[in-house]
This record gives sequence, C-alpha cells and structure tokens, in this order.
Amino acid sequence: MIIPSEKGALANFLQYIVDNCTASQEDRKSLYEKRRRYYLYGQNKMQMVRFNRLKSHLPLLASFLYSSDQIAYSVAAPKNADDRTIESYLAIEDDFNQEFQDSGLASAYDQALLWALIYDTFILKVGWNDVTDSLFAQLVEPTSFGVMREDLWSFTAQQAMTHSYLLDYDDAVERLKRAGKVQEIDNIEMMAGGSSDLGLPGTLNQMVISATGGANIMGNISGAVNPDYESSPSYTARVDAALVRLHEVWVWDSAAKDWRTFVCTGTVILSDSKDTIGAIKREAGGERKRKRLSYGSETNLFLPGENPFVPITPYPIYNFFWGDGHIEDLIPLQTWSTERLDQISEILEKQVDPAKLFSGFMGIDDERAAALGAPGTWMADQLPGAKVEELKPTMPEDLFREFAEIGALFMEQSGFTEIMAGKGEKNVRGKSHAQALKTTGGGRVRKVASHLEESLVRLGDIALRLKAYNDDEILKSATGFEFVTAQVLEDSKYTMRVAGHSHSPLFTAETQEIAALLFKAQAVDQQWLVRLLRPPMMDNLLHALKQRQAAQAKKQQDMLKAGIDPNHPPKRNGHAPRPNA
Repeated sequence: MIIPSEKGALANFLQYIVDNCTASQEDRKSLYEKRRRYYLYGQNKMQMVRFNRLKSHLPLLASFLYSSDQIAYSVAAPKNADDRTIESYLAIEDDFNQEFQDSGLASAYDQALLWALIYDTFILKVGWNDVTDSLFAQLVEPTSFGVMREDLWSFTAQQAMTHSYLLDYDDAVERLKRAGKVQEIDNIEMMAGGSSDLGLPGTLNQMVISATGGANIMGNISGAVNPDYESSPSYTARVDAALVRLHEVWVWDSAAKDWRTFVCTGTVILSDSKDTIGAIKREAGGERKRKRLSYGSETNLFLPGENPFVPITPYPIYNFFWGDGHIEDLIPLQTWSTERLDQISEILEKQVDPAKLFSGFMGIDDERAAALGAPGTWMADQLPGAKVEELKPTMPEDLFREFAEIGALFMEQSGFTEIMAGKGEKNVRGKSHAQALKTTGGGRVRKVASHLEESLVRLGDIALRLKAYNDDEILKSATGFEFVTAQVLEDSKYTMRVAGHSHSPLFTAETQEIAALLFKAQAVDQQWLVRLLRPPMMDNLLHALKQRQAAQAKKQQDMLKAGIDPNHPPKRNGHAPRPNA
C-alpha cells in the first residue's frame, strides 16, 4: 500500500485503515459474547444450567487436536548441507523445543485453540521479553483484531491489520511525552473503565415482560422478576481505571517492501516505526544499541518482512477470514439437552409431590388441603364417598434414552467415535483392530488436527527467528562445534515442520509404530529411537545412553589392545578342567 507522508493525509489514511479493519467488530462482538455465555453457562444468560455439555465437550475436542506437552518441531538444514551444518541444526532443534515449552508458548497455543473452537478464530501475538530474555505470547481476542479484507481467508494475503487494546490513561500520556507530542495530550479520547459485558444479570434475564414503551424492548419496560439472591460468577474482569483505546496498525509499505507499524488513538498518532528506527540509528551513529548491529528493515521493528500475529482458525471457510465457529453446531444440541433435563426434573418433582384431587368432601379449606400429605397428617369426612387421589405423571420410557443420545450427537457432530472417546465397541477383536477403527473413524477430527499445523509452523518459525535475533547463547553440536543460532540461520533456507504430527494425540500410536519399524529395520539407532518416541526426561535418557555407548566403546578398545576379539570374547567356565583319564 502507498502510505502518504504528509501529516494530515497520514492521519486520514490511518483512520481509513482502522475503520475498514474494525467494520465488523461490533457485529462480531455480540456474536462472540453469545458464544462465550453458552460455553460458560450453557445458555445465552449469565446463569448456570443443570448440566453444561459444552463446557466438557469442547475441552475434550481441544485435547484431541493438540497436546502442549508432546509437541516438538523439526528444524531441518538446507539441502546438500555439510555434516557440521546438519549437526548444528540438530542442536538448534533441541534447544528451541526446550525453549518453546519453558517460555509458555506451548501452553498459550493450548488456551488459544480452545477459545478458537468457542469463537471461530483466536490470535496469538508473539514477542521477545528483554527483561526475562525469553519468548512470550499474548492472547488477543478476535474482537480486538481486524483485517483489511475479510473475504480473503489467507492471512498472508492481508495488506493491513489492526490490533486494538486498552491502555491506562497515565501510560498513554507518558507515551505522548516520550514521542515529543505533549500538545496532543488534550486530544486523546479517554473512556471510563468497567465491564464491556453485553449480557444482563441472571435475575433480569428471568423477567416476565408485561408491557414495553417501544419496539424491540428499547423503551420503558414493565414486568415482574422472580428474584434470585444466589450470586453466580460473571467471568468478567472489572477495571475502574481511566483507559484509552489504542490501535496498533500494521500496513504493508510498498515503497519499503516491508511492514510499517503505527500506534494511534483517533486522530492522534503516537508512534511510527519508520521514525523510531531512524531516531535509534541516528542516536547510535548508524548502529543498533542492542545485540545486533543494525536493523534489517527501515520500517519494521519486529522482524524483516514479518508481523507478530498468528491466527488460529480450526474450521476455515474459503471466502471468510474468521472461519466457522464450531460451537454454533453444538448450541442447538445444548439447548435440546437443557430442555430435556428441565422436563425430566419437572416430572420427577411432580412424582415426588404430586397434585391431589379431593372429591366427595362437604368442604375443605386450602390450608388443610395443602397440609395433607405431611408426616402424621390425616383427614376424615362425614360423607362415605369422600376420597383423595394423587395425580402422578408417568415418566416416558424413552426420555432418559433420548437424553443419552444427545451426548452421542455431540460426539458425532465433532467427528468422534465411541472408541476414540474411550468407550468399547462390539466385535473389536484386538488392539490392532481397535487402532484401525480409531484411525478410519476419526478422519474428520484428524483433518482438523492436520490443518492446525499451518498455524503451529508459523508460530514456531517466528519464535525461532526471534530467539536467534535476540539470544546470543552459545550452543554446542554433538561433535563439540560451538556456535550462535543467528550464525547458522543467517543466509540459510531451513525447513520447519511439526515433527511427526506430534502436536496431536491422534497420531501418537502411528508415530510409535513407525519408530519401532525403523529401529527393527536398523534404519535408526538407539538415540534416534529415543528422539522419535520422545519419552519423559528425553534429555537425561539421551545423556545416559551416550555415556553407556562411550563406556562400551572404551571397553571394546581395551579388548582390542589386549588382543581379544570384542565380537568373540573367551568363554568363562567356573568349573576346574577335568584331568585326562
């Protein structure tokens, strides 16, 4: 995009970008709030239902799609690389997999995936913490993010995007002072803090409206409320501080052929990445005052040609960036389940305390009729035909079965089978047969898990490049060669993949079988078998294995020096030789 240089034109341009990126924000916000309430409460109210299947089903689905403790990346050297380079990449791979777990990126993706199933898309914003010298990931709600073209499902095709967030008023003023724009302090728009929840309290949701003063309940409302004094969680943070809404605008600069970042609020521009880089270079005499000597870009403070956002969309739609919200397929089932439970509860309550029919009595007041049925109560009447009948409703035979079948429909809607959920099936003849049924029956959910690799690879690639750019830790290859990650990655085209679909438990059994076959065919040694299986304490196991192999090799060398063949050592016999007869 062509970015204007004149101040007024630039402010109008940024306002145009923000308006386009946030055009659907309010519509999506109300939709996401509904989905959030269904997940947390089981209905579109801030009040718990008797049984919320969504709150147990969606985490189960997320656990099949992704496992944070098993994911591992494969960082392959370029083709035709020498042995030293390949060994260096193997050391980089081990170090990065450890950093990916320790920095919390694996856990952050786990949380983002769950809420992507609830909403439709969730965004991770990756960065480097200069205080802790480690990677970090910020979870960005889709209501705070927007793209220029929602009709393009590919994130790499976007030329502009906006991340909106709230900042304390004092921090916003401090930023303006650092930017030398004190005169703009009075122009920033301050908003009151507090919850942005769109729902009504649980009690008000139970209001029976008898009259309204306008269409769509927009006027004065008259009605009755059945008060519920039991408090329920709102799951909404309360912030009373004065806040300022900032927009972090990322625009592809056609002139610089890289991303350019602006931070603005309304018509006030707080920062421009191009000006920031220029000021740093002038202050440092053309050199960067950090671990690297210079920026690789004139406009990008992050990484050359890259932005920090990783969108996660489990169910994409080819002409809609935000994709499909899987929870929308489950909400009708949750509503059905709630209705059936309420009906079952009502029938059981009527069976425990049924209605009574008084016939043949000369007269009985309401208080005595209501008291009848309590322990020790009785009633007599002068008329011989007087009687009391209990009107107990009968429970439909298939009502509980229907409720159980709703749970099976939940599983079917998400692509699960009974055997995948840990339940036995008829006519299963063994472990291999059960594994085959699990593989063939879980095709749909396996497809969703495979699609997640695109976002996982992007997350890993950005994280690895950030680590190489900021971390000067010296690594050592298996042969003792010492190097820094940036030295190896610089000017080399490596390949990053999720190693063996390790992110999903759906592929674990297949990976273990392949590893066993490769080891049996002597295609891999013991060390590579441990790497493929990735057991707990893998580093310690590899270290102990190397020590045993080194000790065994030394023993063989000592035997050769003594003139003993290590492959045919002499047999020891504990008995004395027999004397010749």
